[in-house]
Amino acid sequence: MREDLFLATHQVLATMANEEFINVNYDFYTPSRKRDNRDLGLISGVSMSTKRIQTFDDDSNYNIENILQQVEKISFDVTYESRTQSFELKVVNRTTFDVSIEGLTKPRKFFYFKVKPAEFIAYWPSNTTFDGDTDFNEVNLSGQSRGEQVYLFPLIENLNFSLNDFNPLIGNSIENRSSVSRQVADRDKLDINPVNIEPLLAQSATSAQIPESNYTTTGLVNSRYKGTKTDAEKFGGVSPSFTGRTFTGEVFSNVVENSKISSSLEQDRVYQELFHSGVEELPLFRLVSSSYNLSGTANTGRVLDIQPIPTASSGSLVNAGDILFISGSTDTQEFIRVEKTDLKYNRLFVERAYLSDRGINSKDNNHISNQHIQLVQPTKLFEFGSGTTKIELVENAKVLVKESRLILETDKYGNVFTSSSIA
Repeated sequence: MREDLFLATHQVLATMANEEFINVNYDFYTPSRKRDNRDLGLISGVSMSTKRIQTFDDDSNYNIENILQQVEKISFDVTYESRTQSFELKVVNRTTFDVSIEGLTKPRKFFYFKVKPAEFIAYWPSNTTFDGDTDFNEVNLSGQSRGEQVYLFPLIENLNFSLNDFNPLIGNSIENRSSVSRQVADRDKLDINPVNIEPLLAQSATSAQIPESNYTTTGLVNSRYKGTKTDAEKFGGVSPSFTGRTFTGEVFSNVVENSKISSSLEQDRVYQELFHSGVEELPLFRLVSSSYNLSGTANTGRVLDIQPIPTASSGSLVNAGDILFISGSTDTQEFIRVEKTDLKYNRLFVERAYLSDRGINSKDNNHISNQHIQLVQPTKLFEFGSGTTKIELVENAKVLVKESRLILETDKYGNVFTSSSIA
């Protein structure tokens, strides 16, 4: 349902204005999609009132409205006919609105959370309306919620700044740590053996309050003395430092149809500042020439033999994490992801038929020798963490670039691998 219609329905449908219900905004795919012979849909938003439904003895001071202003994730389960679906919805935007109720002097206040689209399977029959009297009485996708716990993250309320830098007691130990291997020997008597020799031999004596040495605890040894090593092979080609540019865009799940992205009204879009590592002013998808051809001696399996092309016509170098493209007909073209390079022996260790699980024509083929290798111009997309300067990969997503009107798709490592334009 369109967001404006969903909010307006609270004014005319009494069940949605009930302050004890959680209302879920969703749409089925058009044209329809099915899984297990059931309709598939996308959840796009959630509304809830500012009244606390459940309280406990130790949380009577919580202010639910303050919590809703800071919530970043909403989690709940939906159960119908013994089938349970779990949802963890990421909040991308929030608004408040009031609902006038007949007989009440003050309107009820609701929060509406626009969330990153989440797919669900409609195990219930199509066009069924649930009113809480059926066995679907937990979180009702028709707009009602009864008896099911909804979890809000983070739960930030009543902070006492106990971790503040100015707290004089920070870092003080409350009690000594006990050793995991050393025990207390009772030497009260001048005997050769301790009084508690039997518990000592049975490894059941009282643990000694001696902390483990920093030289024997693996985590401390690695971080303080041995050090750690990161490389492109283990971390998918992510560089420890890189340059890039910011741009404005809207992030969608990769299951959202391009037609739905294109048809959204401009005033309903949730743009945010994003970051890309491409060489252009704005991110884009482009195939460029690499510096290599297939040698033809081994172009099947997970190892590709390659040969450098003449310097006069050389292209981009190939690094771990890059996506290669071998052109051909629809049945012979292939995207290949580089996992490791061995340029001393002109070999690439690769993942074949890459992106085939994303609906891309990419098949593991025995390509002809001397065929040129193209390279997807490396461009990663990042988003800024909520309220911080930390950046996170925009992975397995679609991103609408506001300035260029391009829809870019990213893989599980945040790499752009295809694009399309909207009007």
